[in-house]
Formats: sequence, structure tokens, C-alpha cells
Amino acid sequence: MYEVSSGSREVESLRQVGPAGSVIRERAAGRAAAPSFTLLGEVRGRLGGRELELGSPQRRLVLAVLLLHEGGPVELDDLVDAVWGEHPPGHAIQGIRSHIANLRRALEPERAARQPAGLLISVGRAYALRLPPGSVDATLARTLVERARRSEHAGDPAAAREQLAAALALWRGSPLAGLPGPFAERHRERLAELRLAAQERRLALELAIGPAEPLLPEIAALSAEHPLREGLRGLHLTALHRAGRRAEALAVYARTRSELVAELGVEPGADLTRLHRELLRDEPPPAETAAPVVPAQLPADLVDFTGHGEVVTQLAARLRRPDPHGVPTVVVSGMGGVGKSSLAIHVAHRVRGHFPDGQLYADLRGASAAPAPADVVLGGFLRGLGVPEGELPAAVQDRAALLRSLLATRRVLVVLDDARDVDQVRPLLPGSTGTAVLITSRTALSELSGAHPLRLPVLPREDALRLLAKIVGPERVETQLAAAHRAVEGCGFLPLAVRIVGARLAARPGWSVARISDRLADQRSRLALLHVGELTVARAFQLGYDQLNSAQARAFRLLARIGIPEIPLPVCAAVLDCTPERAEEICEALVDLSLLDTPQPDRYRFHDLIRLFALEQPEPEGAAAVPRALDHYVATLNRLHGVFQSSAVRDCLLPATATGSPIADNEAGQAWLDLERANLIALLRAAADAGVVRVAADIAWALVSLSDLGTNPGETLRALEAVLRVAESHGDRPAQARLLAAAGGLQTVGLGQFLAAVPRLRRARTLAEAEGNGRLRAWAEVYLTLVDWHLAPAAELPDRVSAAVASFDGTGAPWADGILRVAAAQAYLATGAHEPARQQAEAALLLAADAGFREIEAFAMQEVGAALSEAGDHARALEYCTAALRQARRHGPRLQQGWALTPLARANLNAGNLEAAEAQAAEAVRILTGCADMFNRGRALVVHGRALAALHRTDEAAAVFLRACRFYTRIRRPDTVNQLRELLLTEFGMPPGTDFSGTLTRRQPSTNEH
Repeated sequence: MYEVSSGSREVESLRQVGPAGSVIRERAAGRAAAPSFTLLGEVRGRLGGRELELGSPQRRLVLAVLLLHEGGPVELDDLVDAVWGEHPPGHAIQGIRSHIANLRRALEPERAARQPAGLLISVGRAYALRLPPGSVDATLARTLVERARRSEHAGDPAAAREQLAAALALWRGSPLAGLPGPFAERHRERLAELRLAAQERRLALELAIGPAEPLLPEIAALSAEHPLREGLRGLHLTALHRAGRRAEALAVYARTRSELVAELGVEPGADLTRLHRELLRDEPPPAETAAPVVPAQLPADLVDFTGHGEVVTQLAARLRRPDPHGVPTVVVSGMGGVGKSSLAIHVAHRVRGHFPDGQLYADLRGASAAPAPADVVLGGFLRGLGVPEGELPAAVQDRAALLRSLLATRRVLVVLDDARDVDQVRPLLPGSTGTAVLITSRTALSELSGAHPLRLPVLPREDALRLLAKIVGPERVETQLAAAHRAVEGCGFLPLAVRIVGARLAARPGWSVARISDRLADQRSRLALLHVGELTVARAFQLGYDQLNSAQARAFRLLARIGIPEIPLPVCAAVLDCTPERAEEICEALVDLSLLDTPQPDRYRFHDLIRLFALEQPEPEGAAAVPRALDHYVATLNRLHGVFQSSAVRDCLLPATATGSPIADNEAGQAWLDLERANLIALLRAAADAGVVRVAADIAWALVSLSDLGTNPGETLRALEAVLRVAESHGDRPAQARLLAAAGGLQTVGLGQFLAAVPRLRRARTLAEAEGNGRLRAWAEVYLTLVDWHLAPAAELPDRVSAAVASFDGTGAPWADGILRVAAAQAYLATGAHEPARQQAEAALLLAADAGFREIEAFAMQEVGAALSEAGDHARALEYCTAALRQARRHGPRLQQGWALTPLARANLNAGNLEAAEAQAAEAVRILTGCADMFNRGRALVVHGRALAALHRTDEAAAVFLRACRFYTRIRRPDTVNQLRELLLTEFGMPPGTDFSGTLTRRQPSTNEH
């Protein structure tokens, strides 16, 4: 309870207000005492009957900020702003923390040193002061004023008068007296306005209930103190008239009019004008003041509203929570059809009980060609608040001022639906803290100071399914669940689209859900399907599209045509043929209008349905979009291969006219590749659709050459095959050769489809020879040789390796000779022939060093080290393998680092460095499992298993060896599978019934699948 001196009349008045008294009554006996605070005067606190030592004015200001947030968290930065404003000192944060520590000691003096605070708690980087109800006088005053409003609406003006009197009795002077800074000044003004509004309403009730003469001194004094407050002047006129002092009343009106004209340049408002007319006619004033009209303008809530549960809860809490900084205002933005209006109306109905003085609602038609004028909206609000038609001011600014005056002492929720921009909204906003405002708009209205932004996403999948089930019936969805999933996916989880599909199905009980989901799968007709009656998705998008200027509309159409999931800013600039700065300006405007989304800085994406809508709009430059994007990516891939020093591919790329994105170093290159891999795959599909194959072939060639295709190389292969089919239909032989070589390489290294790769690699070799492309011919030859070695029986492998190395023709492609010799070293090591392996690896190392092939140099060093390790020269082995890893980290993609870690782990294992071997092998397995690698992952698994076994971590070793066994089964290496199976059975005691072949989590095509 708020403590006051014993015997004071305020205590007695508070005890007489009936239900309101329970708000501030002493807590039940036996419960621990809590501090109480005054803000309506000097900032003071009491605990257990004694005054609290609150320290300096600055510390009291920190306390006041926390108290005014009524238990809500206050960010550390907000406390700094409140105390020091825009120019805090360097020690500001430390200063706040010191004040918090001292306040905690003052509030809980009995708390032990390391015991957590129970009142002033930490919430992340914020602080909250959690107190029982009735602990702060400012909160009590606001509560009593709100109860007075409810009493008045309930027809009990006497109770309302007493509650207002009790609230006013809590003031002890100027609020926050002695506190410095703009924060304190702003809240002094707010609390002073609360007091003045309560005084005005109490006097109006007194005047309605009792005689006028005793009230005149108080009314006259207050009116003189606030001469421009028309409500008080109106009370003064009424009291004088009712007391029979008509001449004085006319003189007060004349003086008031002169002051308003002189000070503000406006005539008296409608209420004063009406009172003046009554004085002139000498009509008796009304015997009592009618209770204010309570507007209820909200549209009906949707009975099937579904989803966004957390958002609804968050919005409701924010609208209910008093905002000490001003009017609680929330702006819900989002694309057309996402359900902004439905959400706002639903939330408004949920919180309307918190706003007993009513709810105002207006459809601002901001997305239409004719937005609602402010004077019309204000007229509707004022009529809803009981202003007669003849007393409505003509000018917009006068209507806005009257609205603010009428809402000054009321708790009203204002819902502004479909706002166009800030200029449309500003005249409609209340100025008092008792109200709250909920705005929906396609734009974020970021210029609206103090508003909390919330961008509404599409529905989560499960909520979209629930919405569909509410419309068509749960049984229909449950019995056709897979088709229902496809249907809501086809709707892009957009609520409007789901409603349209649901309405079509509900009107056609004979249709299966599969019928409409199959039709939605066809992108060409999807938007046409999404309409029923007056509901249409395309129309919702058209309203936003019509707001674009010519540059924005051009960008909207062009960017949709490249078909990639996330569009980086440099690609936007390339496609729009402008500077990155101009591209960012345009794209951010599209984001503001909810036609683009920005999942992270400098990256943009379309909703699927909005992209389809954009594709339906004619664009003269449309055919240039995909080639511009391809050219940018080829230029960037060229830069990437330069950083990775991958000369084997860089020399084969076509020259690009674009500059591409800068790649600073190896780490930046890998990050770019990880981020752009999905875009590159999607761009290959877009190139196939657009019939642009020559540059797309370079994209495919460069991407596959990195052998770093993520965890789903099958998706890359399907996109590549789409481009290949177009190249074949066009008869473009150079493009076919590159695409066939890329597809064969991907099937070999990434998918383990060795037999399926052979005809493509042979065809690529034939086309390359015919075109005179020696580099490409050598590439295909190397991969054909690798497949041959992989499929060869172990007994034949050494002879095949010797013959292939001797006969290989690397003319014009020395890097191919180097790669083949590294592979030969690996093959020899697999058969235990470490001396020939060392010789081949050293030959590759010499060739790579002379030619500057850094990636081949790293490969060769690791294989020299592996051969030395098997020969027992551990020191030199570790030296070579460590140098190889260092080179891979400096110049290679992540996958190459996994390749280098495996022989290093093997060398440490052979040298007896078991802990290092286990850690390096585990890291190699992690990297190679996350990439598309069908050659080296098995080696890493075996080394990891050996290291774990040597460390006597038997169960872990058995699990890793079983993974290796299943991996080698998948890539058709029966000799290795048999060795691993025997090891698991004899050394690890694995039961004979164990599934040694197993299945991977994601099935990939086998080696015989074409």
C-alpha cells in the first residue's frame, strides 16, 4: 500500500471509495513488508515505517524511471538515455550499474551479499523493479482515475467523484520534484496533465450533482491558471450561469475568445460556442452532465481466426501496458494478404475490456487509389464520441485538436487499418497516455516516432493447415493430409490464399483436396486459381504494385525473373544495371512496401506468390535479367578460384563483363560459397528456363570443380541436367562438353555414381577433342581414370595405375598430370606400396611447385607425408602433412582442409600421438560428411576408428568402423567392406546378425543408376 501519515484525510477518502480501496489497502498481516514510493511530489520511499535513503537526484531519477515502467524491464541503454540524454559520458553504463547496486541495498537491506535481488531484478541487459500492487502513488492515481471512468459509465457519478478526489489527494506538489533532465520534465508534464484532467472531471461531476456557487472559487482559480483550456472555461461558464451570474459568464466567454484568437489564432470550440448560445438566449444550462458516449466501432472478429498465437499475446500485452513515454502505439506491417487486418481486429477484441471508454476504428484504404481523407476519418471518430454533426469543426487541425481533447481523460483503443503513410496517420493520433493505437500498413511507417514495429510473417505450416481445416472441415483435411500439406504449400502459407482455397473446396464438396493441390503445383496458373468471389490474391498484390514508381516497378519485375531464393545486393545491382547504392535504395523501398523481404542485411527475397505476380507483369528488359545475374556470378566464381588458386578451372572459364563481388581471402571465399550455393543451383534452373546455356555451363563447371557441393549434390545434378538438355536441344557443343564433364565429375566425386558417370565423361572427352579443348579433354580423362581405379579389383590396381600414368597425355593441361599423380599415390598407398606412392607424390609436388598450382601442391604434400608415415619416417611425415594442411587452409575450400586432415591424423596415429590423431580424424570426418565427397570420407572414418581403438574407446571405435563399413558398401568397395566386417566380428565382438550394409539417412542413387 502507499503509506501516508496516520489520520490524514486522504487515507479516509481512500477507504471510502469502495472497490477502489482494495487497490491500496494494506497487505494481509504476516506477509513481508515491501517499500512504497511517492512520485507525485519529491521522489521518496518508505520501508517498514522508515524513510529510505535514496541518494542523489541522479539515483532517484534511475529509480523513477524503473517505477514509471510499472514492473516492466528497462534496457540499460534506455536508463543511460533517461539520465544523460544524447551525450552520455564514457562511464555512463558503469554509473547506472552503481546506482542499481546502491538501490538494491536500500530496497532490501536484509539481503545477504550473494543472495539474488528479489525486487530490483536483472532481465538480460535490462532491469525491472517488481513491487506489489499499490506501492507507487502515481500508479495508484492512474488506477483510481480509470475506476472513476468505469463508475461514471456505470451510472454512478457519486462514486466516480469520490474516486477522483482520492486520486487527487495523492499529489504532494510538482511530480518528480528536483529531478533533472528531459525525461523527468516530460513525465512531470504527463503527470500534471493527468492531475488537471482529473480535477476538471471531478469539478464537472460536482457541478452535475450539487450546487454551483460553492464550486466557483475553485473553478475560477483553476481556469485562470490554465486560460487556454476550453474544458475549464466551459465549466466556469456553466457554474456562473447556473449561479445566476449571466453577465459575468458572458464576460468570461468574451475574454476567453480574445485569448484564444490572440494566442492560438483559433475560435472557441464547439462546446464553448454552444454554451455561449445558451447564455445569449438565457436558456438554463442542463441540470446534469450526460455520461460520455462509449464508441464501439470495431468490426466483428473472425470466428475462424487462426495462428500467430505468440504475436497476439505480445501485441495484447503491449497495448495493455502503460507507456511512460507516450501513447502505446504498434504498427503491424506485412505483404498483402498476410492477415494484418484480421490480426488487428482479433487483438483489438481481446483487449477491448482494458479500454472501458470505447474503441475507435477506421479503414484508411491506404493501399487503394483513394485513401480515406483525414477530415472524414476524424469526423467518424468525433461522431462516435458523441459530438453532434452541427458542432464538428470544419478544418482538419481543429477536428484533430478536438479529438485529442476528448480522449485526454479517457481510455480508448484506436485502430487504424491499412494506413498508407505517416502523413495519413499523424492527424488521427491521440495525445494522452490513457489511449493506445494499433495500426496496420503495408509499409513499416518507420518515421512514426515511438511506435513499436511488428512485421507479420506468413502462417507457420501447422497453423495454415488448421485454418484450412476450420474452413473445409477437419475430417476432410485429416483424411487427405498429404494433399492438404501440398495445398497450403502452394498457397505459400499466405492466409488470404489459404482462405480462398478453403472457400473453393467448401463450395465443392465433391472435389478432393488433391485436385486443387495438383492445380496449385502449376506455377503458370496458380494465381488465376487463387480467387473466389471478391477475394483474389492478385488483387491484394496489385494494390501494392500500384504504389510503386517507375524505377521500383522495373526492379520488382526484373529481380523476380532470376528465380534465386535470396538476392544479394551486388546481384541486384548487376540485374538492375545500376550502382549498389542505387540498388539498395530501390530494394529497401520495396521492402518498406512489403513486396520484398530482407532476411538479413543486403539480401532480399520474394514470397513465392508475389514473385509469380511480378512475372505476370510485362517487362521490356526481362530477357536480360538472367544473363546479367549469370555474368555477375561467373565473375565472382573467377575471383573465388583465384583466391583458392584453382588454376585447373580458372583458365577454362569464359571472360565475364561484370566485375563480380570481391573475395578478400580464403575464409571469405568459403563463406560466400556457403551462402550462395542455393542461389547458384536455382540460377542454373532459371538459365535452363531462359535458354541461356553457355554462361550457365561455366557456372556448373566452376561449381563442380570446387567439389564442395554441400549435403545435397543430387539437387545440383538435377539443375545441371536441366541446362544440359537445353544445350543439347540448341546443338551447343562447347556448352555440352562442359556440362557433361561437370555432370560426370559430380557423379563421380559427389554422388558415387561411378558407372553412370562413365558415358558422360566419355562423351565430354569426345566433344572436347572435337572442339580442340585440351584442358577439358584432360579433365574428363582424369575422372575416367579415377573411376577405372575405383572399380578395379585390388590385385589389378598397381598395374592399372602404372599403365595409366605412363600413357596419360596432359598436353596443354599440366595440372591434370599433377592431379593424376596425386591420385596414383593414393591408389598405391591403398595397396600398401608406399615407395611408389612417395615417388608419384613427389613428382606431382615438383610439377605443382614449378607451375604455381597451390591446390595440387597441397594435395601432393599430404600424400608425400602419408607415404613417409607408412615407411616409418614420422618426423618428416608430420612436417609434410602439417605443411599441406596449412596450405589448404590458406588457399583451399573447406573440403580440401578435410582431405589434408586425414593423412595428418594418420601420420600422428602412426607416430603414437593418439589424442591429436583422434581430434584431427574427427574433424576430417565432420568436414567430409558435410560436403559431397565419395572418395576420402571412408579413409577418414577408418583412421578415426583406429585412433579411438588405440585410445581404448572401444564402443566409439566400433560405431565408427560400422559407419565406414556402410559407407564402403554404398560406394561398392567389396574388398574394404569384407575387411571391416571381419574386424568388427573378430576384434569388437559384433554379432553376426548386424546390418553391416545399413542405409544412410538420405538415400543416394547407387553406382549403377543412370
